[in-house]
Amino acid sequence: MSEERVGRSGESDKVGRMLREAEGKDAAGAAVEPFAAVMDLVRDKVGDLLSKPDVEEPVQREAVGKVAREVITSFNAKARGKGAPELEGKLDDLVDSVIDEILGLGVLETLLSDDAIEDIYIIGTDTVQVVTADGERRTADIEFQDRGRLMVLVRRALAQDDKSVNYAQPFADGRLRDGSRIHVSIHPCADPWPQVVIRRHRKLFEPGEDRLARLIEMGTLTPQAALLLRLAVQAGASVLMTGATAAGKTTAINALAGELDAATAVVCIEDTRELNFPGANVSYLTTRLPSVEGEGAITQGYLVQQALRKRPDWIVLGEARGAEAWHFAQAGNTGHSILGSVHANSTRDAIERYRDLCLEAGENLRENVVLRGVVRAFRLVVYLELDWQLRRRTVKSIADVTGGVSEEQIAVMQELFEWKGGQLVCTPKRPYPRLQELLDRVGGYDQVLKGENIPPEWAKAAEQAGK
Repeated sequence: MSEERVGRSGESDKVGRMLREAEGKDAAGAAVEPFAAVMDLVRDKVGDLLSKPDVEEPVQREAVGKVAREVITSFNAKARGKGAPELEGKLDDLVDSVIDEILGLGVLETLLSDDAIEDIYIIGTDTVQVVTADGERRTADIEFQDRGRLMVLVRRALAQDDKSVNYAQPFADGRLRDGSRIHVSIHPCADPWPQVVIRRHRKLFEPGEDRLARLIEMGTLTPQAALLLRLAVQAGASVLMTGATAAGKTTAINALAGELDAATAVVCIEDTRELNFPGANVSYLTTRLPSVEGEGAITQGYLVQQALRKRPDWIVLGEARGAEAWHFAQAGNTGHSILGSVHANSTRDAIERYRDLCLEAGENLRENVVLRGVVRAFRLVVYLELDWQLRRRTVKSIADVTGGVSEEQIAVMQELFEWKGGQLVCTPKRPYPRLQELLDRVGGYDQVLKGENIPPEWAKAAEQAGK
């Protein structure tokens, strides 16, 4: 008997065994699903290939797909002959499901491929919820076999960013291959567990696209407000984005990135990579958690110090969360343009919140000294909200930070754009000299007040937003 016939006979025996198990019970007495039976057979056949570290993913996917197609076809043919349950669904869809289970994130791949979904929340094995782009939260129609299977998917997801989670380190943050952020919490700190949050990376901007025009079309900005931000960035004015979670801060930062000259030297600093700046002179730095022994941590504050050694024109901080805020503000006061974000509920709250974060740096800092450092570091503060009535993210205020502090130790600010009558409107106020001098380098603020020099594509985008 030839080796090929022996191989086919062995495969036939395995399919037959799988069918017998699928018709009855497994060793533990539980019913065996046909799909689970097929998965076991496919894993058995491709195990050696997947264990080789030098095999690239496209090759793995092709091999798994080929084996899956053969196994599913054989399984269903024998199932029909025996009157046993077949795998339901189109062959191509079944093959994709097998590939997702073995190489991808299983049932989560369906959610990750849905462009309408922004966030995915998993609480234990029984609760999966999603939040769509318009802010609606709903329960997803998917389920996990058990905690063990879910943890396999979780660890596989974290491995895409060389991260892991275990009893000693029950929390982990990472980045999926598509740019989505993932946060994981497990036992003993989470109950039920695992708890997983995936913040989807939505590709809003195409290469070469006018990013501010895209924000106008989405209803986030008006053409006048976009013009102010364009002029501010082109003049090198430092900007602080603020708002709640999912308000659109990172998207706004990415949009402003499109206004930088391609030759501009930029260093982006984040905990987990989200920013996407055009241009060849852009570098990204990300933090690192400490080891199990508590060593080797790399903080955002340390990365700000490293960024200064690269002689950048702009330093971008994805989000200020702690003591790094002070180092970042110091960079803004030493000749660098800075662009960052902080969680707060208004433009004024943003300055106070940022001041409080700076105080975490210690170093015998006094509150009044820190506040003066903060207001001198930024020229503009932009406040965004996820508007539940309009079902979109909108800029609600743009404030001019004068650089001064009142006797009551309150930052002196004024709104150049405010939310009034359900829309963002330009106030009649003029910027204070500190900002005005920068804007004069790129044509002055009068064009913003008068709504002049608005690009035609922005006007068209505004019309689209109003529909």
